[in-house]
Amino acid sequence: MLAYPRQGETFADLADEFGVGRTTAWRYVNETVELLAARAPKLRAAVRGAKRAGHAYVILDGTLIPIDRVARAASAVATRTAEHAAVDDARRVAELLSVLGKAGEDQAVSVLAARAADAGQWQLSLEVCPGMGQRSKFGRQPDGIAAMPWGWQDLDN
Repeated sequence: MLAYPRQGETFADLADEFGVGRTTAWRYVNETVELLAARAPKLRAAVRGAKRAGHAYVILDGTLIPIDRVARAASAVATRTAEHAAVDDARRVAELLSVLGKAGEDQAVSVLAARAADAGQWQLSLEVCPGMGQRSKFGRQPDGIAAMPWGWQDLDN
């Protein structure tokens, strides 16, 4: 029943996997945790051992931290911020673009740079995303879509 703390499976998953009832799976997990806790070093000994080993930090409750979920959540927050940030102040937009760039949030940078371009801050957008100029070489339609190629002869008087 060590699958539960290692994989984060539910009691229903364990019961199905091992062919037992949910209550039995719950009891097995609790018994296993109690056995492991009895064998584990006491808090004082664990902290001293971690200090001697030079660990920078110790998770005392044994929680497994799913780091990839945190990264995905941070990326989603960065993109959401880029989608909804005010783009009327060029200095603040530049600061946010800088922070997002340093954090490696390229998708969020692209989103915010496109929004800044839509708000008329072309120079700032081109500094951050030089390729944006090619995508909008002939300007943009009011809905934000790149305009079709045109020449001076195409303009009406």
